[in-house]
Amino acid sequence: MSSHNLANEDAQPSERTSLPLQAMCNMERELPEEIKLDIFSRLPPKSIGRCRCLSKQWRALLSQTNFIETHLHLSKTHREKSLIIVSIRLGALFSVSLSNAHHVFGEITVSASKLSFADRPHSWNAVYGSCNGLLLVDDAEHNMFVLNPTTREIRGVPSWPLDLEDGNNFKYGFGYDSISDDYNIVVHVCHFEDECECEPYCTHEAFFYVYSLKNGTWKRVRSHPFDADVGSAVFLNGRVHWLAHWGDSTSAIVAFDLADEEFHYVPHHRSYDRISMDYRLVVLYRRLWMFNGRRYVRVMMKYSVEESWNKLTINVHERVHIQPLCLWGQEEMVLCIDFSQFVIYNLKEGTLKYIAVQGIPRYVCVRASYPETLVSPNGITTTERG
Repeated sequence: MSSHNLANEDAQPSERTSLPLQAMCNMERELPEEIKLDIFSRLPPKSIGRCRCLSKQWRALLSQTNFIETHLHLSKTHREKSLIIVSIRLGALFSVSLSNAHHVFGEITVSASKLSFADRPHSWNAVYGSCNGLLLVDDAEHNMFVLNPTTREIRGVPSWPLDLEDGNNFKYGFGYDSISDDYNIVVHVCHFEDECECEPYCTHEAFFYVYSLKNGTWKRVRSHPFDADVGSAVFLNGRVHWLAHWGDSTSAIVAFDLADEEFHYVPHHRSYDRISMDYRLVVLYRRLWMFNGRRYVRVMMKYSVEESWNKLTINVHERVHIQPLCLWGQEEMVLCIDFSQFVIYNLKEGTLKYIAVQGIPRYVCVRASYPETLVSPNGITTTERG
């Protein structure tokens, strides 16, 4: 499979640089507003944050909804994303910005930053999803939050209106509904029978709850009889995707459409009669990838077309565990090997370059990659729009 075919749809890297203070002052006096917005939309969020502090006029200009949306679009085409890393032992979240990598004597070095949020000294537990620079996370007490690791904004999520006891399996998804301009959390709950020898594939009830960040409310949607025991969900094309099972022999990729709240089936490759619990989904190049930690991965080149699954071989030792993370330029991706070593893999040449990550523990869990955006979890609500 050609790396050019994988990357050609997204090959629009944008160079992001900082503007000197004097240049910004001159720009405020001399340039029309639409040109100023175009220039600022190409800057990284941290630079925009500093500009917002210069004056009330700058803050108002750079907080407009259309500006944030334009900046988001450019951020999603920017190649070098950031990684979010969880240290269960420390209960900490770390952010690794790949755009700040240093190349010295053939080695690549990046620094990790421990994330902290005002008045929230949480011990973090897991990251369940990423969408447009926002992350769905929970803490050690299983309280859920949506946060932006770039702007350090955070929003608590209330518990769903159902008293659930032990013996339940929860799977989470997170995505954006462009029709209603709303971010949604999807919770799949499987209630196990008390005496079922064939767990985790035997349940007597499975249902879904959806939380709207715009409305601040939970609602229950119609049930679906699958067990999403394999991995967390990924978001693509307005749908939250799970690897799912029915009984002990049937497997599929199930997609929940956030707009019409309907379930859809996405065919996996015919060679996978049964998707084991080792398999995971990831989204790269706006495509679904399926991997099981080994050197062979499958890529769905055309969404929901079974015949479009292509096989890709990662040129690493067969016994190592690999996890595809995100893109690096047009022909390379970042991998995590054996839960401790980060590398850049060239899809065209099959070569590896090692990345030294400073400031993190030895063994970590990499849970998501994200673009650095200005999207706020405390965005405009229905009431505020009214």
